[in-house]
Amino acid sequence: MLSDLGCAELKTAGYVGVIIQAITGSNGVSYTRQQLDACVRNGLRVQGYLWCFPGAPRSSATSRLAMFDGYALERLWLDVEQSGLRVADVNRDLTICDAYTGGRTGVYSGRWFFAQQGWLGYTAWSDRPLWDSNYDQIADATVDFKPYGGWTRAAVKQFAGTSAIGSVQQIDLDVQQ
Repeated sequence: MLSDLGCAELKTAGYVGVIIQAITGSNGVSYTRQQLDACVRNGLRVQGYLWCFPGAPRSSATSRLAMFDGYALERLWLDVEQSGLRVADVNRDLTICDAYTGGRTGVYSGRWFFAQQGWLGYTAWSDRPLWDSNYDQIADATVDFKPYGGWTRAAVKQFAGTSAIGSVQQIDLDVQQ
C-alpha cells in the first residue's frame, strides 16, 4: 500500500502523479481509497484505472468505479488486456466509464495484446488516449511506438514493469508524452 513515506519517495524521484487501480484483492480487501488518500494528502496527481473483464455484468465495473467516488481523477483508463475479451466487453465498460467521468476514458493496452486478439486493424477506440504497455525500458513515450488499433502515438507509455522506488514496491513505471 502506498504510504506518506512512499509518496515522498516518489516525489523525490521526480514523479508527480500515480495511476491507481480500482480493485478488491482476493482477500476481500481494497486499498484503492487509502492510496488515493495518501496521494492527495501528499500533493501527487491522481488518475485511475480498472480492468475490463470478459462477460462481466455491468455492476462489476460500476462497483469498482465507486471506489473513486469523491476524488478528482485527472483521467480514467480502462485496462484492455485480459485474455478472452471481446469488443462488446470493451465497449460495455468504456460506456460505463465515460458515463462515470462525463468524458472520454482512455485505453490501456499493448500492441502485443491487439495482435493476440486479431485487433491490430480495429480502430473504433483510436479517438481515445492510449496508455501503451511497451516495456522497452526507455522513459520516452515518443520512442519505440509501433502504431496499432488506429493509434499513431501513445499519450502515456508504461516503459518498465514491476519496479521499486524506495519503500514503494511492485510499481510499474510510466511516462506521459
